[in-house]
Amino acid sequence: MINRAHIRWKDYSGAGAKNGPQWPRFLESKYLLSEGLWFHLTAFFFGMASINRLYPFGLSYLAASMLHGKQYISAGFMAFLGILISIKNPAAFRYLGAMILFAACFNLLISRTSHRELATGIIVFASNALAGLLYLSFVGISLYDLLLLGMESILTGIATFIIPAGLSWFFKVPVGEEEKNLCFTILAGVGLSIAGNLEFYKISIKSVISVLAVLVMAMLQGPGAGAVTGIIMGIMGFSFTMSPWFVTILAFSGLLAGTFNKLGKLGTIFGFALGYLLYNFYINCMGESLIPWQVLAASCVIMMTMPAGLFKRVEIFFNETAGQSRRDKTDIVKAAKSRLLKTASLLEELGRAFKEPLASNSNPWRGGYMEYICQEVRQGVCFSCGLYKICWEREFHKTVKSLCGLVKSCAAAGSSSIPNIFRVRCGKLEDIRRIINELRRIYDLEKHLYSIAECGREKIWESFQEASDLVRELVRAMDDDYPNLPDEERSVNLGVAVGVAGVAKEGFGVSGDDFYFSELKGGKFMLALSDGMGVGENAAKCSKRTLALLERFLDAGFDCNKALRIINSAIVASSIYDRFSTVDMVLIDTMTGIADFIKAGSAASFVKRGSRVETIKGGSLPVGIMDEVNPKITSRDLKSGDVLVMVTDGVIDALSGSQDGEEQLKNLLADIRTANPQEIAEDVLRKARLGGNARDDMTVLAARLWGKMT
Repeated sequence: MINRAHIRWKDYSGAGAKNGPQWPRFLESKYLLSEGLWFHLTAFFFGMASINRLYPFGLSYLAASMLHGKQYISAGFMAFLGILISIKNPAAFRYLGAMILFAACFNLLISRTSHRELATGIIVFASNALAGLLYLSFVGISLYDLLLLGMESILTGIATFIIPAGLSWFFKVPVGEEEKNLCFTILAGVGLSIAGNLEFYKISIKSVISVLAVLVMAMLQGPGAGAVTGIIMGIMGFSFTMSPWFVTILAFSGLLAGTFNKLGKLGTIFGFALGYLLYNFYINCMGESLIPWQVLAASCVIMMTMPAGLFKRVEIFFNETAGQSRRDKTDIVKAAKSRLLKTASLLEELGRAFKEPLASNSNPWRGGYMEYICQEVRQGVCFSCGLYKICWEREFHKTVKSLCGLVKSCAAAGSSSIPNIFRVRCGKLEDIRRIINELRRIYDLEKHLYSIAECGREKIWESFQEASDLVRELVRAMDDDYPNLPDEERSVNLGVAVGVAGVAKEGFGVSGDDFYFSELKGGKFMLALSDGMGVGENAAKCSKRTLALLERFLDAGFDCNKALRIINSAIVASSIYDRFSTVDMVLIDTMTGIADFIKAGSAASFVKRGSRVETIKGGSLPVGIMDEVNPKITSRDLKSGDVLVMVTDGVIDALSGSQDGEEQLKNLLADIRTANPQEIAEDVLRKARLGGNARDDMTVLAARLWGKMT
């Protein structure tokens, strides 16, 4: 018994790599708090943050949470708690009113518009403005208060979109590198406002952090990032009275610091100091130092003592989106290269299908010309002759040798040489010559046709080979500068376990049936059987080549109908004499459980669910008979625990007796209680062989689906 079963129990439930912002690595440690707790602590700190005694960030955090489907009630409560602790007076409750007003309007109106972001920004602005106006109507309104309220409402609306971009790991928002880094820097400046006027030996902590932030960003991201960070820190994070002078000096110094970042820490500090000196002594006309030397010294010392590992972590964080962008480009390049390489292999396989005939003896005259002539002469002329037994039984070898001489004589133009046996005792020489001449003309014609076909196959193979080489050359010419990253995988919900059992026809060592099963890209799983025409090695070659080409086409991303049409054309064109094979294939989508049964000349398949068994009938002609193939495709919705059974026609024929073979197999499967696909395949084959010797090749392929559908 040929038992080539392979059982693979593989869990497909693991999700593949996900694109988009990821939780920062320095927060992934198992020793730190959960993401949800960090999310609410961040809401608390944003509530405490202020710009010139304005507190727009609590409402912005709540709005961002609602817009992106986060836990907005608890986040809003934490943000309000931060505002209350910072303000320490009843004025904080006007922000609570703005939050409640926004939440009510958002839930009421957002489902009625398709422009969610624009609507959210307008509702945020209106909620803050209305709550502020209501509060000012009680405490007194002035033009300055209205101006501040308008500025605060605008900042609240803008911050609603800055917060998710800067904290993309919380809100799972895909953003560009520059956008993310800018938003995060703004939020870092906002966070510095919480520090207030903390000092250490009369050195402002917030001022040191501001200068240090400019130095770090200039070193890691260059002059542009240094200048932008200087502007943001000058406006939001510096402890001195807000003035254009401080914004300008930090921006100018950050620009020069980034220019010298290739020289490392010392170069960055030198550039910042140069910018500070140039601006302070040549442009500043106030006659005073804008940044105390203690702050500069402390920032530079911290910069020099920062470990390289910390710089690396910060760089990885700010380059995370750029890395994701590179990964996206790399994935595209890798996918294109993979597709092209598979196409090149497919072209080679198709070329071999033309170059290597399926039959081991494609030319029927090769080694059989003389035997055919002997058979025709013996049965067509000599059988009725009285000397038949003498010539073809007693003197068989002498007769065959003489006949070969006569064939050579007929083939040689003008030759009158006749073997002695024909000259002495044969009275039907002319009839024999006529048969020899007719067969020689047929032989010459078929030999000529065979030579033409052989030459055509060779040319086609060369064309396929050249096309394959061109595709491979294209792959080699593609840009390989991107790092090798793991491919994205599709999350699947079903696993497939497979069992196979088979036996060759009695008297043959090789089965003409072939099978294949494999997982394909995109969460697909392929099961296939093929029965080559006839038995033995030629049938095995035919079925094996059909499945090999089919697997290559499907793995390269071709539609199954298209693949079968191309394979059919290849087999028809490569065979002078009829060669065909059946195709019985199932493509299972392990995400949805939908299975497509594709049948071309194959026997019925069966779906077993508990004790109920459904028959999937075959249809269409096999591959390689007609110029066009139209397989029958049947779809079924499968679930965990279902068993698929596929058989070749030898199994159905063996089970046929007083009852139809398909019905016999259906009843047999209904009575089987095991869930092991290998045992099912062996049980079916054992039942089919009870009738005695195998009258045809028989193969059984069983597959069981397992896993929980979600």
